Amino acid sequence: MNSRMLNGLTKKAKLFFLEFISFNSSRAIVINLSFIIFLLFILPTEFLKYLPIRPVFKDFLLPFLFNGHCPTSGFLKDCSVYSTGETRGISRLLHGDITGAYNYNPLVFLVIIVMIILIVINIMKIVNTKKK
Repeated sequence: MNSRMLNGLTKKAKLFFLEFISFNSSRAIVINLSFIIFLLFILPTEFLKYLPIRPVFKDFLLPFLFNGHCPTSGFLKDCSVYSTGETRGISRLLHGDITGAYNYNPLVFLVIIVMIILIVINIMKIVNTKKK
């Protein structure tokens, strides 16, 4: 393989990667959301509890904005955010535990519906584009 071909392949791989991490196309949206749903379906919820990932908004951004102290009243009281427990809630829902999903976050039902609608809409866009 010559260096020109290798540079071309590297550039294509980079563009492909950037497309998918940016959700910049219908194809990327379908693949990314489907992958997220599939991953949450196959992983046990108990596994998600022990991941070293912490909520960025709650644990980093809000304390940074409020100089290390969360507000004691108002919309962001105690750095609460409405998305807390969403991942584990979707996992519970995909495993058939409706009560467990609701206990993690009541908005889980809305989020999964929106994800499925986005997948369907973007599949329709892909199909319509290929027909033309």
